[in-house]
Amino acid sequence: MALVQSKAAHSAGNASFTVTLTSAATAGNLIEVTTGWCYAGTVGLTIAVSDDKGNSYVKACEAGTESTFVPKCQKWYAKNITGGATVITITPSGGSVNTNIGAVVDEYSGLDKTAPLDKTAVAGATFSTSPDSGSSGTLTQASEVVTCGVSTQHNGNTITVGTGFTQTSQTDGAVGSEYQTVASTAALDGTWTIGSADYWTCALATYKVAAAAGGNLFRPASLSGVNTGGPFFGNPLACARHEIGKWARAVRHLARRVEPCSLAA
Repeated sequence: MALVQSKAAHSAGNASFTVTLTSAATAGNLIEVTTGWCYAGTVGLTIAVSDDKGNSYVKACEAGTESTFVPKCQKWYAKNITGGATVITITPSGGSVNTNIGAVVDEYSGLDKTAPLDKTAVAGATFSTSPDSGSSGTLTQASEVVTCGVSTQHNGNTITVGTGFTQTSQTDGAVGSEYQTVASTAALDGTWTIGSADYWTCALATYKVAAAAGGNLFRPASLSGVNTGGPFFGNPLACARHEIGKWARAVRHLARRVEPCSLAA
């Protein structure tokens, strides 16, 4: 698993805006989008995430309440993406934001292509310098990537990632995302530090790393006879013994062709 690239941008007020990936995305990877904003006078804003490759974005989780001057934070993802030069569009509707809407777009490789999302956790809005998503709960598998987004009430904050995490990108001190890879199923929190106390929300999502491609020792072409009516139909053990016999004969044949050599004293 690896973070391939990251890009951040923000809107002008409530307007739609785009985030263009620096490099062409790789087919089969996962794109995660962290969005955040703070309400002004009118609540009820909704976000739609799309891109010009037709990838489908699903909301993983959302932190924050529908209250004036409360920050919101969301996690979206598109799995097993169509690759190429990619432009992500963030489209808001309804409500009004305090300043703008921020988005951090991250591309990850090596994640499960079928059902990558595992755990989520959300927290806030809270006034402090220590955003914390709360516990993820025990992970399904030992190999996962954990991401945590933060959204603050005011722009211009100094937001610093938590212990064990690496920042992907952040907007103008208001919305950021971080990640880490884990090798155990232990529960964990996503944490941040804000330079000055502010209202914040946190949204955490974990994604399963794809299982390593495994081979089958007894999987030569002739094994198709086990399942398709060949000479070993219904008897995989006999088929395996047949294949081992062929390999053993091949080794003996090669051994006879190897000329002896002597070692100099």
